[in-house]
Amino acid sequence: MSIPSPSSPSSSTPGACPASPPDALPLLPHIPASLLPTLRPPRPRITTDAQLAHWRTTPSYAQLQLFLARLAAASEDVPLSSPSLAHPSPQTQAVLTLLDALADLAESIPPRPTPQRYGNLAFRTFGARLAQSLPRHLLQLLPADLARALPFLTPHLLSALGNPTRMDYGTGHELSFLLFLLTLTLLRALPCTPAQDRQTALLVFPRYLQLCWHLQDRYRLEPAGSHGVWGLDDYHFLPYLLGAAQLLRSDLPPSSVLSQAAAPAPLPTTALPPPAPQLEQDNLYHLSIQRLLTLKSGPFAEHSPQLYSIASSVRSWSKVRSGLGKMWAAEVLGKRVVVQHLALGGVLEWDWAEEAAEADGEGEGEGDGEGDGTGEEERAFGLDGDVATAAPWAARPRQTFPMTWQSSLPPDSPARAPAQAPVHPEGTVHGHEQTAGDGGAGGSAKREEEEEEGLVSAWPGGEVLLPAPRISAGRGRNGWGV
Repeated sequence: MSIPSPSSPSSSTPGACPASPPDALPLLPHIPASLLPTLRPPRPRITTDAQLAHWRTTPSYAQLQLFLARLAAASEDVPLSSPSLAHPSPQTQAVLTLLDALADLAESIPPRPTPQRYGNLAFRTFGARLAQSLPRHLLQLLPADLARALPFLTPHLLSALGNPTRMDYGTGHELSFLLFLLTLTLLRALPCTPAQDRQTALLVFPRYLQLCWHLQDRYRLEPAGSHGVWGLDDYHFLPYLLGAAQLLRSDLPPSSVLSQAAAPAPLPTTALPPPAPQLEQDNLYHLSIQRLLTLKSGPFAEHSPQLYSIASSVRSWSKVRSGLGKMWAAEVLGKRVVVQHLALGGVLEWDWAEEAAEADGEGEGEGDGEGDGTGEEERAFGLDGDVATAAPWAARPRQTFPMTWQSSLPPDSPARAPAQAPVHPEGTVHGHEQTAGDGGAGGSAKREEEEEEGLVSAWPGGEVLLPAPRISAGRGRNGWGV
C-alpha cells in the first residue's frame, strides 16, 4: 500500500536545509498503527547506482530531507543550555532513557585487555547483546498500540551504533539513527511539532552523540570509509550541520573556530551515562571541533583542512549551513558506499514495481552537480571538484603483486626448482604448526591471519615464513636490502 508523502522542502539544491521557521515547513505524514500489518519490514535495498538514483525519487528520501530541515530550523539560535530544553517531553525522556540503557549495556562489557590491531573484540560482544536486548528496550519505549512497529525500528537502531563485524563507525551509522528518529516521528511516537523537533535535535541527538563517542573511545572503533584529511570528520557530520543552525545569528563568526583550535578547551568525559551531561561548549558545532582537537594533533589546517577552509573563507553561518547541506547531500546521501546498508521499505516507502530494475546491474555513477559556483566559499566545502570525495592518489591504478613467484630463468634451469621450507621436528615449519591439506578450520584461520600480517607467502613448494621487513638506513628503499 502506498504511504502518503509530504511535499518536498523548497530548495534549489537537493538535500540542502532551507533556513525557514519550523512553522513554515510542512508536517511529516502520519503512518497509523493500523497500516503496519500491511507493510513489509525494511531491509537493505541500495546495491547499485540505479537503486541509489531511484531512492532519490522515493517519498522516504523527501521525508528524510524534510525531517532534517525541521530539526535544523528548530535549532536556530537555540543554545544547548536554553531554558526551553529544561523540561523534556515524556516522549523525549523515553528516548533518553533508552540511550542511557544502551550506555549501561556498554559499561557492562569491558574492553578486552589483549592487544588488537583494529578495534576491540569486545565490541562484537556488545553488538550481540544489543541485538538480544533491543526488542525489550524498544517495547518499553513504544506505546502499546505501536508494539507492531518493532521490526520497522530495530534495523535502524541496530545499525546506528556501528558495525560489530568490522568494528567501525561512520556517517552511514549516524544516518541510521536519523532514520530511527524519522520512523518514530512518522508513527507519531514522537510528535511532529516545532517544540519536539527542538528537543529531538538538541537533547536526543547530543545524548546519542556522547554515547557514540563513548563507544568509539571504549572499543577503539575505526572510522568507516573515512576520507582522511579530505573529509569533514572521521566519524560524524550532522553535529556540524545542526550546530551551524544554532549559530545562525551568533555574534561569533565562523573564524572563531581558529582561535578555538589554537587553545582547545578540555573535552567533557565520555564516561556515560551521566544524568545530565555538562557540555563545555553551548552548540554542537564548537563541541564537535572540541572533540576533534582532542583526537588529532598538529596544526588544525593540516589535520582538518576542510574545517579550516570553512573557518577561514566562509563569512557567515548561513553560508556555512547551506554549504554543509549541499555537502551532506553529495558526500553522505549521494554515496552508495555510505547508504548501501540503510534499511528501507515499510514505513520508509520503497516502491519500485517489485524492484524490477534490480536486475539491470551496476549503472553509471551520477554526478550531483552540487557545485554551482567556483568561488572561495564553494571551494571551502569541496564542491568544485573531487577534493572532498577522494585523495589525489585515488584515481591511480592500484599495483598488485602475484602471490606466486614468476621466474624468468629458462625452463630447464636447476635454479627453477622451488625452494622448500625447512621442516623442523614435531611437524613444524619455522616453529609454526604444519597442517594437512588446507590445514582445517584452525590452520586456515591461522594462515589467513599470517597472510594478513605479511608473514606467509604462497610458494610452489609449500608455505614459507617471510621475515618481517626491516627499514633502516643503508638497506635499500624497500626495507628488504634490495
